Amino acid sequence: MTGKRVGAYDVTVRTSPKQPRTGHLHIEAQLIDPRTLAYVDDAKVSAAARLGEAAASQAGPVASRYRKPWHEMNLLLDRSGAWDVALTIEGPRARGSASFRVDVLREDAR
Repeated sequence: MTGKRVGAYDVTVRTSPKQPRTGHLHIEAQLIDPRTLAYVDDAKVSAAARLGEAAASQAGPVASRYRKPWHEMNLLLDRSGAWDVALTIEGPRARGSASFRVDVLREDAR
């Protein structure tokens, strides 16, 4: 997801690994204030993922592997399938949420 407007921010999201497999999914979100084009590093970003009607896997911020302005989270996706991931953003100017789908393969799939 690149440059999607969420509340008062433009948001870019990337995941690792690029082809998710069962296990941990690393999510990085970058927020930009479109008025000033400045990075927003004082927002709180969290994620939740759901596979069908199953209980949600949730994650809050983790220690950044990169320098700001990336907000990072780790989710545990324990089954293969199409997971719906929802990001929640609470920033100094606004709140908002965005969602995207992640197709997760079994760890042993080729």
